[in-house]
Amino acid sequence: MRQSALGLNEDIADQDHFVRFYEQDDLLLTEVSEFLECALHAGGTALLIATSEHTTKLTSPLQRLHRDSVKKQQSGRLITLDAEQTLAKFLVDGWPDRDQFNISVGQFVAEAAASGGPVHAFGEMVALLCAEGKFDAAVHLESLWNELSSQHSFRLFCAYPTRLFASGDHTHTFQRVCSAHSHILPSEHISAHANPQELRLLLATWEQKALALEAEIARRQRAQDQLQDMLRERGELLTQLRDASRAKDGFLAMLGHELRNPLAPIVTALQLMRMRGDTGTEREQAVIQRQVDHLVQLIADLLDISKVARGKIELKKEWIPIADVLTKAVEMASPLFEQRSHRLTVDAQEQLYVNGDGVRLAQIVSNLLSNAARYTPIGGEIHLVARRDAWEHVVISVRDNGIGIAANMVPKIFDLFFQGERSEGGLGIGLALVKSFVELHGGAASVHSDGLGRGSEFTVRIPVAANDASKAPNPRTEITLNVAQSSAKTGLKIVIVDDNIDAAETLAHFLSSSGHEVQVVNSPTAAMSLRTFLPDLAILDIGLPVMDGYELMAQLQQKIEWSNCVFVALTGYGQDLDRERSKVAGFREHFVKPIDPRALLSFTSEIVAAKKTA
Repeated sequence: MRQSALGLNEDIADQDHFVRFYEQDDLLLTEVSEFLECALHAGGTALLIATSEHTTKLTSPLQRLHRDSVKKQQSGRLITLDAEQTLAKFLVDGWPDRDQFNISVGQFVAEAAASGGPVHAFGEMVALLCAEGKFDAAVHLESLWNELSSQHSFRLFCAYPTRLFASGDHTHTFQRVCSAHSHILPSEHISAHANPQELRLLLATWEQKALALEAEIARRQRAQDQLQDMLRERGELLTQLRDASRAKDGFLAMLGHELRNPLAPIVTALQLMRMRGDTGTEREQAVIQRQVDHLVQLIADLLDISKVARGKIELKKEWIPIADVLTKAVEMASPLFEQRSHRLTVDAQEQLYVNGDGVRLAQIVSNLLSNAARYTPIGGEIHLVARRDAWEHVVISVRDNGIGIAANMVPKIFDLFFQGERSEGGLGIGLALVKSFVELHGGAASVHSDGLGRGSEFTVRIPVAANDASKAPNPRTEITLNVAQSSAKTGLKIVIVDDNIDAAETLAHFLSSSGHEVQVVNSPTAAMSLRTFLPDLAILDIGLPVMDGYELMAQLQQKIEWSNCVFVALTGYGQDLDRERSKVAGFREHFVKPIDPRALLSFTSEIVAAKKTA
């Protein structure tokens, strides 16, 4: 066999099984062609088991060479087989079967060896298996070839593209493939004609690359380890943050409860003073009322911002006239206007409706009005405007002539807890709630100010639901109650169970003044011991010691004498989950401290009416 350009020569023994790792098809095919030509020139057999692409390129010159050998009365023979089709004949469940291999391939080798002359075989079936990721099957097929070579004399030329072993994960498989061959021919980078100096330089270069690669692998492994540590720390931090968030939510709920508890007797006592016509302390009563209202709003804001952060806000949408929203908002903010002697003007376009949550919409406008009042000097002017724009939005704006906003503060003005240099009290929550509630309605909030001392204008845009008043629901009938009417129509027997003595006593005085017969007990045990006073209505504090309101109600309901009693919950917890729990437990109503006297009287009137129709 003559010297080839790539390294094949006569030193390779007749029964050699060698492998070439290659990158360029053209150079490989040149070498394969030379290898097979040797057999044909010597009157032997050339067995080509290649892919259809390689077979097409090799067949024509080999067939021409075969015809020439026939003319010269040489016995050379060319056998071509499709690698994919031949491989399929002896694969059983993806694994080369020995018997089927001997039938599909071995018979050609045996016949060629028996016919005389050298037998040169080229095969690509192992490369096809590796390309499919079946490396173990490829190595097994190489062993079947080796078994065949122990029975028949032939040379076998195998070829693998170097890209099949490009990953470090393939190093072991590469070594197994090399071990299955008697000669290993590296890629065409090493020429047969390379002098020793070129080979030494190439070897040194590859050694350096190998060392650099190992160092890079080690560096990446360290980076991977650091990343895993960071991810683990991040997971631990997220867990801590979630725990802290849950603890914060629990704290806010508890804070709301604890703050509402002392507010309840204050509000009820204030209502009693007004009912008794105590005119000597009207100014003090007004001060108390304003401060209580402010504290109640702060508590509500704290709980709302907690729900916003957890995505727990659910809008209760209905058809709302914007005029009703503005009226409610002005009513909520009016104590602050009166305190600071502001002049408020309201300009609202008529027949303007949105499909939204009336409570949250009023809260949005009220927060804007309260913000304007805080940052506008005494005697200042505030303008509230509602109109419809050309883009089908209801636009509500609150403009003041107050202290204005510095340009660097404008982008942060709606951020939670942000107050900047404008701080006039508060928690920095109101505007953050405005932005959140407006966005929940599908709208947007913005602010404009010409700078410090030049006032500001806050604007919210909410999509219009309809402009047709006929589609709006019927106006709700306002419930107007006064003590004289209530006294004439009511007469329930009511028991109040609350361990807050002041709260229970003031609520009892209020209900008694409204015409009801009231019994106060301050513990679950005392409530369980009632014998002669059998109530129509039981108002149970949820946060009772020893036995909470839920358990107390469950035990009282088991007593036959309490079978006709209506139970209502009284608590400082007012979130949706708390209301749902009390409803599921069987409470008819859920009142949040400080209790709204009008709402309570309205409820007692319903109980009275139900008793009359029973």
